[in-house]
Amino acid sequence: MEIYLIRHPEVNIDPGICYGWSDVGVSDDSLKFAVAKVLRNIPGNSGFNFYCSDLIRCRVLAEKISSGNIYYSSAIRELNFGNWEMKLWNEIPQDELNFWMEDFVNRNCSGGESYKELCDRVINFWNSLVKKDDDKIAVITHGGVIRSILCHVLDIPLKNAFKLKIDYAGISKLVIHKNLETVEFINK
Repeated sequence: MEIYLIRHPEVNIDPGICYGWSDVGVSDDSLKFAVAKVLRNIPGNSGFNFYCSDLIRCRVLAEKISSGNIYYSSAIRELNFGNWEMKLWNEIPQDELNFWMEDFVNRNCSGGESYKELCDRVINFWNSLVKKDDDKIAVITHGGVIRSILCHVLDIPLKNAFKLKIDYAGISKLVIHKNLETVEFINK
């Protein structure tokens, strides 16, 4: 089984805004760039099943590149930032931000979730995905989701997840053969 993890195109909002579960769009240029990049780097997308976050920034890419079925899921949404959604990072009370940053893996952000909670829902999704009988799968999702899958497969502690740089429209390929999960490339 080949699984391609694809991050959504760059979002169309001002830099520095916290937007995990917020349904923000993408610009036409970033979508065109992402479509071209994916089609250039994934060999013939026929025969793929597509699994996609239900947020618009992922859906628009899936609908442009899919030649097969698309299955939408809220399980592969980005981190829920709760009360911080759509606020500038520098507008979030510093004491709240510092408290969360000291242990973002286990501490919920204000009204949202912890990175461990994100990872738990994503790995439940992943475990059901790898049991499928598909030969080729594309998962169009978010940076935090891709990092959590890579940490799981590579046995990297979640506190080190953000050492993995995942570009907008970045593609990572995993292969599962005889229950062995391997990473062929990250962020192509």
